[in-house]
Amino acid sequence: MTTQVLLNAAISIGAPLLFIFFIYTSNIYSDGKFVSTVVTNLLWGATGAFAIAFVVNIYVALPLVGSVEAVRGITAPITEEIGKALFMVYLIWNPRFRNIVEGAIYGFAAGIGFAIAENLYFTFTNAAPFADILTRVLSTTLMHATASALIGTFLGRYRRSEARYRSIYPWLGFVLAIALHAAYNNSVIVLGEGAHLLIVAVAVGALGAWLTWQQIQLGLQDEKKRIDAMLTMHSVTPKERRALQQMGTDAIDRVFEDLTERFGRRVADQLRRLMVVQANIGILRSNLNTPASERLRAAWRKEIEALTAEMEGLQRRIGTLAMVFFRGVFLDKQRALYENIGRSLAESEQTEVHQFDALMLAAERAQTFQPAELERLANMLRRAPIFKDVSLADLENLSRSVRELSFEDGQMLFDQGESGDTLYMIEAGAIALYKISPDGSERLLRVCNIGDVVGELALIDGSPRSARARARGNLLVLEVQRTHFNMFLKSRPQVVLAMLQFLAERVRETTVALETSMHWARQVAAGNFTAAQALSALIPSLAAESAAPAEPERALSMDTAVQLPTMLGGAFSRAAAALEQRTKALGESNKATGKSGIWARFGREASETGDKA
Repeated sequence: MTTQVLLNAAISIGAPLLFIFFIYTSNIYSDGKFVSTVVTNLLWGATGAFAIAFVVNIYVALPLVGSVEAVRGITAPITEEIGKALFMVYLIWNPRFRNIVEGAIYGFAAGIGFAIAENLYFTFTNAAPFADILTRVLSTTLMHATASALIGTFLGRYRRSEARYRSIYPWLGFVLAIALHAAYNNSVIVLGEGAHLLIVAVAVGALGAWLTWQQIQLGLQDEKKRIDAMLTMHSVTPKERRALQQMGTDAIDRVFEDLTERFGRRVADQLRRLMVVQANIGILRSNLNTPASERLRAAWRKEIEALTAEMEGLQRRIGTLAMVFFRGVFLDKQRALYENIGRSLAESEQTEVHQFDALMLAAERAQTFQPAELERLANMLRRAPIFKDVSLADLENLSRSVRELSFEDGQMLFDQGESGDTLYMIEAGAIALYKISPDGSERLLRVCNIGDVVGELALIDGSPRSARARARGNLLVLEVQRTHFNMFLKSRPQVVLAMLQFLAERVRETTVALETSMHWARQVAAGNFTAAQALSALIPSLAAESAAPAEPERALSMDTAVQLPTMLGGAFSRAAAALEQRTKALGESNKATGKSGIWARFGREASETGDKA
């Protein structure tokens, strides 16, 4: 075997195999099953298809037609194209054959495999110069790959189409592929081998590639119609787009079931996440067109950068083939459809889509805020204990949902027993909290003044109000609604962490208060009132309240858990002071009267007083 033959064989094998290398390195489709199916088609083309064509052409067709030229020009295109496509026909009924683009690639691989075998056969049976071998390798590889890809494309349309005339697609694909193949072979017979043959092959390949591309585009249009029908979006109006938020998740689930059938669960899940990420990027970019401080804009840009990096990573993992399909079906001239899928995802992926930002973009009121006003509102919200660990940028964002409300003297903000769905921060005036007795009368619990917050835990748990709230004087408040706050939390994990920190501090303070109260009770029972007074002041956040004298109008409410330490500290301090004064009075009385058994009686009274406290 000469060096020339070995070189020719290397070219015959190496050039076509570059196609497989391209598929692997460019991540056309990040699915091991897809790659293995491509390789299987290539091996089928190189072995099974070539063997069938060789036997039929040499032992059946040649005796019938009588000449090699007739075999090459008439029967070979038929037998070779049918042989190359047999494995693809089998794949039509297999889950691995899922769409039109896959069909084109499977056909291309089968053609490449057949070309490798045919080129090797030609190399070892003809002592042709290297230039002729190179021309033949390039031209026949292009022709075989293009013709088979055309068949695969039409088989893909047959697999996915729901039209009544779908059965014509396979036949049409075979006819066009055989016609291209026959045109090339007859050109070889007429023109002979040489450089001009490569020109003919390029022309045939270009025509086949154009036909394949046209079929892919038609197939993608069919897919658009299918998805469009799933979402009932034949005539999209702004009102219908808004209505998608109420249509539930059935439609979007059907879309992703369809994507799962084409690309598998993993890729479909990645496409779903990609849609969410791209929807969020679009929402945040729209935010940049609204009035906002540079601090808030910087926070949005940082989010966009992080989401863009995630999007690029998803695109690489999804693979080129699925991304071509995704862009062709969802993005090309179907922007309204894609936006509506994003809105549907907002309903089914509430922890991922920036619903709050989307709502603020749609709300006319949110567009009227000026940056200075948002900064002012954010600084006011920061004074509330529940927001003290939230960044000012996030509070500025939340402030877009804040409303300023005014109430007249005596007007009710909420009633006892109502669902707690709103936080109020007092800008001017005061709020009086009342406990409603069974007979309907009001008993004053507490008066909240400028800067105070009412209903902060209602934002988190939404539990019923435990008191009635009325305006004292002309009242001006900031209102934060629970629905807006929950939407804000779902897309801002850093705010969730701040809320958890706030709740943890409250639990810790309440725990310390309860532990201290037990120690206080033991000190009182032992008659150590000085130590009991000191313990009252140790309860978190209570020293100032404990030292202050009790006011009839500032009896503390048990409206929220936040007030429990204050309530305990104030009550303990007052009880200890009262018990100490009574002990002294009883001691002086004992000295004056000389009665016995007073300490036993005092112990019982002190115990009863402590229980009442």
